[in-house]
Amino acid sequence: MCQKWTAMTDATLIAMIGTLAYVVGHFLAYVVVFREWAPFRQERWIFLYHFVSFLMAILAALAAAAVTGQVAALVGAAAVHGIYSLSFLELWSLAQGGFSLSILDRLKNQDAEGLIRVLAELEAIGARKNQDRTSGLALLGLIRRSSGDRLELTFMGHVVSSVLAGLTWTVHGPRPKP
Repeated sequence: MCQKWTAMTDATLIAMIGTLAYVVGHFLAYVVVFREWAPFRQERWIFLYHFVSFLMAILAALAAAAVTGQVAALVGAAAVHGIYSLSFLELWSLAQGGFSLSILDRLKNQDAEGLIRVLAELEAIGARKNQDRTSGLALLGLIRRSSGDRLELTFMGHVVSSVLAGLTWTVHGPRPKP
């Protein structure tokens, strides 16, 4: 029995060291190579960089779990990569200087004429951000334009929305009726 426990622990330890090495390599690849590339200054590319990496890590962990029978290593790999990616994405977003901070920075010490110009610039930035997010959701097939140029959820958009609502419900309970 002790021999079996040691083998299971060794497989899990190897999986976790491999996952940590993969995450560190992923981070170093961004810092050394990708950080200076123009596409990696956009939220979409940073997200894809982490999403594809997460999928690759999960596939590798699935293969390892199939060989070793270690489901705990699979769950651990997903958890480690998930925590890393969410932390990275949050810090990257904060480092970009949020839209609210750019509003405050641009508005300080403005006269009336400068204020009008800055507000027009900020409105253009907000419209561009909205268009980028809308385009991203459309590319993912979650929304589409309907007649009258309105946005509506696709079937897959409804599925994703329902899943997210279900996750929210598990944390907060049912929504109050309006």
